[in-house]
Amino acid sequence: GSSAELEELGRTGPVRSLAVDLADPAGPARLTALAGDRIDILVNNVGSAPARTGGFLAITDGDWQASITLNLMAAVRTTRATLPVMLAAGQGAIVSICSVNARLPDPGVMDYSAAKATLASFSKSLSKEVGPQGIRVNTVSPGPVATDLWLGKGGVAATVGAATGARPEDVDRKS
Repeated sequence: GSSAELEELGRTGPVRSLAVDLADPAGPARLTALAGDRIDILVNNVGSAPARTGGFLAITDGDWQASITLNLMAAVRTTRATLPVMLAAGQGAIVSICSVNARLPDPGVMDYSAAKATLASFSKSLSKEVGPQGIRVNTVSPGPVATDLWLGKGGVAATVGAATGARPEDVDRKS
């Protein structure tokens, strides 16, 4: 979705927005095409961490695939679509938002943790390849952030709370 602030910037400033499904393999190329022939920075900031309260055996192949597609492959595909423009310019920066769960895996978000660990490894490998060509590649790995993903209706705190009998605010305080 969009926001009133983003829509206002689109009307009054140098901002263009495009609704793109980054889980769709064609989505990243559509987004990159909007940027044109100059891309200074790419921030891969898409993800979803559904709480898996049923444990490992309850995580289906479909769950694994959806998590890998959104938390890893969206960044891989967007980077692949963006990198040629940066390489042609001889400069650029790619920042991928990972997670503390990349280094501190949590069984409650096992598939998410694995996908974000893979994203961190991908980013490090890519930095070694393209760093010498003027492209900086970094990751940021925050812990829980007060967003709808964590605190919203149907978010991690509410899902874990419903499964354990705890209040969502108590789940949030324990994180």
